[in-house]
Amino acid sequence: MKIRIGDKVKFLNDIGGGTVVSIESSKMVNVENEDGFEIPVMVNELVVSNAMQEADLSEEEEDENVAIEEEEDWRYQEELPDLKGFVEINVQEDNLDPEYYMALIPNAPESPIHKGLQLFLVNDSNHTLLFHFSKQDGSYYETIETGTLEPNMRFNLMEMKERDFEKKPTFAFQVIPFRKRNQELPPFLHREIAIDPVKLHKKGAFVSNEFFTKDAHLIRLNEAPTNEVEEALENISIKEVKKAIREQGDLKRPKHMMGAIVSQNLDLKEVDLHIDALLDNTNGLSKSEMLRHQIEAFNKEMESAIKDKIKRIIFIHGKGNGTLKTQLYKEHRKRYIKYKIQDASFQKYGYGASLIILRK
Repeated sequence: MKIRIGDKVKFLNDIGGGTVVSIESSKMVNVENEDGFEIPVMVNELVVSNAMQEADLSEEEEDENVAIEEEEDWRYQEELPDLKGFVEINVQEDNLDPEYYMALIPNAPESPIHKGLQLFLVNDSNHTLLFHFSKQDGSYYETIETGTLEPNMRFNLMEMKERDFEKKPTFAFQVIPFRKRNQELPPFLHREIAIDPVKLHKKGAFVSNEFFTKDAHLIRLNEAPTNEVEEALENISIKEVKKAIREQGDLKRPKHMMGAIVSQNLDLKEVDLHIDALLDNTNGLSKSEMLRHQIEAFNKEMESAIKDKIKRIIFIHGKGNGTLKTQLYKEHRKRYIKYKIQDASFQKYGYGASLIILRK
């Protein structure tokens, strides 16, 4: 649905309506109601009531005064279901290791803090999640959203504005996973996460992934952080945050320390796809030629691992700008879709490696 400034709109979930006075993002607009107050409203909670809705824009036309509600894939849960008559849906046979994520999607990747971000809960499991999401406010927890999230789905919890980062925000998740039928009850999850704005300005903070069509910053909820660097960042000052924002784009990826391709055992194989681990000399090679060598190495190692009956294979691609990971996922969808792919251990690789499960 397309909404322009000046459109007369009605509220789907409330009485009344108003006039669109400004566009915040593709998902959010500001509406001046009948009392003259300007309020932010999600695009999917509005219906246009004037003839301007009939006008259309070509795909090539870009207009900052138009909000277009973007189509998401089937994994996006628009509304939270009622538990009455509870039925499990979207269950995937090979998704046996429950993983839950907090995901941040920037409205404008080049300026994530200034333009705001969408915050999602991602349920990458065959369990239904009963969840409570809150924000720590001094000595209190302010409830933001509660509900039930179905298997292998995601839900938009809130939009974060620039003002939300004036003090480093801390959010709390409480999650009870359950199924219709289970051999044992999975543990209750309680996780508190302080979002570090410095990290969101670093190169590679937002990466391609299997949950969204856009790059996302993912934090796995059922894996507590133990990295000493992460713990040190918990105490970073606001002054340092502002300095990092001013110096945005000046951060470079350190040279990787993984070494060459290593085959450990029949259960796990680790493959380093960094170009200097594959080729002794890259002089004269274009970026596209380097990428071709890396994808060829990916296919070669996949075929070898399948032939040798390896259970799991990890490809180290680094974070970088996400090009190699994106191509790797495309190749996986084209040739190896029957095998599950996911991020490898965050503790060991950060977001710089992907795990493919070949057999149980």
